[in-house]
Parts: sequence; structure tokens; C-alpha cells
Amino acid sequence: PSLTRRYALDWEKRVYEDDEGVEGDSWTAGIEAGYESRREGGLSHSGSLGVSRMTGTSGEKTWEPRASFSVEKDLSRTTTADAEIRVRTLMQDPREADLERTRQGSVTAGLMWAASRQFSVGPRLSYLFEDITGRTVADREDETIVARIDARWTPYSTWLMEFGFVAEEQESTDPAEELTERRIEVRASSTFR
Repeated sequence: PSLTRRYALDWEKRVYEDDEGVEGDSWTAGIEAGYESRREGGLSHSGSLGVSRMTGTSGEKTWEPRASFSVEKDLSRTTTADAEIRVRTLMQDPREADLERTRQGSVTAGLMWAASRQFSVGPRLSYLFEDITGRTVADREDETIVARIDARWTPYSTWLMEFGFVAEEQESTDPAEELTERRIEVRASSTFR
């Protein structure tokens, strides 16, 4: 078994200019402690806990918690299950001047089955809750459910192809933000040695 601890300090400042040419800024500073544990029998889990101090574009100052916990377990020689819970707050991109921050909570779980040495496939289900604070628009809450089937193909040791079939359903307190989407995702990556 192995245990790894980590500590992180971060600071971020964003400067923006609104439509009338007035400059403003927002910033966040945070501290976080985390761990990762790997055990015999194919069980690993990790977690983190922290807090951020945020000053938004409106000048409002808040303390925002952040936390995560994930677990992964080998169910058999070819099948792995994983799950994750995450809570965090994001400062909005300055280009989205109508929004200030987004508090997020998410739960994700999935399986991955290795059909062969080169090919694996598995379903994944995610739930995301967002509490969005507006600067010039009304606050809103979004709930999103994402169901996906991912496939990974490694034709060579240095190449990885990923395919995803995704169904996404978003409900919102603002009807203009509701969404029903079906999409196909394709990614390719390579490691050069």
C-alpha cells in the first residue's frame, strides 16, 4: 500500500473591462490539503479539502469551501469501477461580464471494461448542480445529467484514440438556459519518445 499527501496554495487575479470601458478585477486565493492512497487488491482512493477567499467583480468577499473524494476499484482483471464527489466554486471568465461566480457540486460514477489489450469501453453517469451568481443578470440554478459511453483504443503503445457518445439534459430556473443535447466526441493523442 502507498499513501501520498499533497498541499497546495493558489492565487488567481482576473482583470476585465466592461462595455463602457470601466476596468475591474476579481481574485481568489486558496489553500488545499489532499491525499491519495493505493492498496493491494486494486483499490485506490483520494480526497482533498480546502477553502478559497474570493473577491468578486462586484467587490463582494466570500469564503468558499472546496472538497473532493474519489474511489477506484478493480472488480475483476478486466473491469474497473470508479466514483467521484466534488464541491467547488469557480470565478467566471471576465469575458462573461454578466456572471460573477458559480458554485458547483457534482457526482460521477462509471465502469470501464477492457475487451482486449488495445480496446476498452464503459458507461459513465454524472450529475452536476450549479448555483450561478449573476453580476448584471438574475441568479439561477442549473441541474445537468450527463450519460455517456466512452471507448478507448490504443493501436500502438504511443497512440490513444477516445470516442464518446454523450446525452446531456440540463434544467434551469432560467428557461433560456435549458438544454437537451446528443453528441459524439473524438479525441486523439500521442506520446513522442
